[in-house]
Amino acid sequence: MREVIRIETSDGVLHKDIATATRHAEERYDSELTRLASRLVRINKYVEFIDFIEKHLDEFVNLSLLKRDIDQEVG
Repeated sequence: MREVIRIETSDGVLHKDIATATRHAEERYDSELTRLASRLVRINKYVEFIDFIEKHLDEFVNLSLLKRDIDQEVG
């Protein structure tokens, strides 16, 4: 019998070590951040920008949770 320790990211994926988990979390964060940013740069008017943010608050909350995965210390 042996003890197995894994690191779980917020998406439920298990990783063999902290470095792998952090890399996975960073990739998810970067992908989501890039996706949102690319949609935002296409907006030219202030009112449209505000509307976009209000309509996509859940995505910004999700981005914050992904960032927390990267910053969180395991222990």
